[in-house]
Amino acid sequence: MAKHIRNYKKNNNKTGAGRSASAGKKKYRISRKGRIRLAILVLALVLLITLIVKACTFIRWHSPVKLTDEGYTHAKQFENCLALNGVDLSEHQGDDVNFRKLKASGVDFVFLRAGYRGAGNGSLNVDTCFSRNVREANKVGLMVGAYYYSQATTTAEAEEEAAALLEIADGFNFDMPLMIDYEIYPGGRLEKVIKSGTMNVASMYHDIVLAFCRKVEAAGYDSGIYANTDMFTHYMDAELDYETNLWVADFGSKCGLKARYRFWQCSDSATVGGVDIPVDHDFMYISTDGMSKIWYVEPGNKVSLEKCHVALKRSSVKFKRRGATVKAIVTDAEGKRMREGKDYKLSYVRNMERGTAYVIVKGINGYRDIITAAYTIK
Repeated sequence: MAKHIRNYKKNNNKTGAGRSASAGKKKYRISRKGRIRLAILVLALVLLITLIVKACTFIRWHSPVKLTDEGYTHAKQFENCLALNGVDLSEHQGDDVNFRKLKASGVDFVFLRAGYRGAGNGSLNVDTCFSRNVREANKVGLMVGAYYYSQATTTAEAEEEAAALLEIADGFNFDMPLMIDYEIYPGGRLEKVIKSGTMNVASMYHDIVLAFCRKVEAAGYDSGIYANTDMFTHYMDAELDYETNLWVADFGSKCGLKARYRFWQCSDSATVGGVDIPVDHDFMYISTDGMSKIWYVEPGNKVSLEKCHVALKRSSVKFKRRGATVKAIVTDAEGKRMREGKDYKLSYVRNMERGTAYVIVKGINGYRDIITAAYTIK
């Protein structure tokens, strides 16, 4: 009997619960061919994910519509300038403008309506889309300016509008002037005053728009006036272009204003990516020869960037769907390095496609004017 028990325990230790847990498991080994197939499968999966991410980025940024200056003739005074494409937007374009597609469609700058005076009762109003528009425009690297639709009939009303604009604009980042949009609304309060004969001399219009500009300038911003060619030519004094920036509306293939305007609104029916309805098409002129181009003649002791120097860390960069930028080092006339955000701001234009792009250096605080430097996107 004892013999049988010993044999049972011996056999049970070989095949029963007391044996090693792994003794009954079969070991699997991946063959060399299997390992190669697995590596290929993983690599293919990684490539597929990469392609999906790139496709999503392309779809998000790509716009089949391109805004260009094709069909327009620029005045001879701008023959050495870059004609940048821009649009102006307000709540009329809705609150869902896709600024990424706007930038990808060839737009380098936007003018955004901050508010307006009612043409009927004269009340002051805020554009409901302004805050959202300026934040989104800054986010994608567009140059930004703002305007206030005016119906001012006195200098006091113009100053009131400027104060309203400054309050709305406070806390936001701007690369371009804050403008007064001065135009005659059919049947509006300004037209009624004009027809009454009260505003019968050009100096009155001159004083009204400049009262707005001086209020804006006193707050540290560049200023400007938007009006059509007829308004500038027949209602205002000559040489306004030497006192502030001019943004002229003149729809057609050429601009007929004989003045040093900086911005030209050439159409109100342009099609552009990111906006579902037609928009105003604008041009901004900036020198491309690297020299300072006076943007606005400002009183005071600000130093011009004319003798400053821009050095780019690289002369060419790789193309990026989100916009290719370069590191810029700016030094003053004595070779001292200047501070970005304190002495100047940087903007990048024409930087959404391969070719020549530009960095724009704009003087701020104690400096004024702008200088440019070109680089290549490979």
